[in-house]
Amino acid sequence: MSDFKQLKERIDQLKGELRAVIVAHNYQRPEVIDLAEAALSTSQMLRYAKASSHRSFIIGTEEGLLHRLHLENPNKFFYLISNNQICTNMKKTTLEIVAQTMESRQNIVTVPEAIRVKAKQAVDRMLAIS
Repeated sequence: MSDFKQLKERIDQLKGELRAVIVAHNYQRPEVIDLAEAALSTSQMLRYAKASSHRSFIIGTEEGLLHRLHLENPNKFFYLISNNQICTNMKKTTLEIVAQTMESRQNIVTVPEAIRVKAKQAVDRMLAIS
């Protein structure tokens, strides 16, 4: 039996034991997405967990999202697919780097006006509820 087949059988066994569904970020490897009931963006994962009748989830994403999942769903259980789900690039950003980038006007991103308007509407809505 192949390693992948054994791993898939073990995952299926754990899903049954935990009565859990697998939810993965949509940027995961194809073989992880294939095992997931849903492959979603960060905000979609949060909405999915909140709306789902399931109480247990195996999560395939950066470990930082677990805190928010627990906070928004205190009566549900979340397990990481792996203990090594850390986005090292995301952890490199510091306030000092943000300030330096803004002061020096480095890394400027330009987008078409129509996209900018829609993005600003989303940011405005987030700020209104914060």
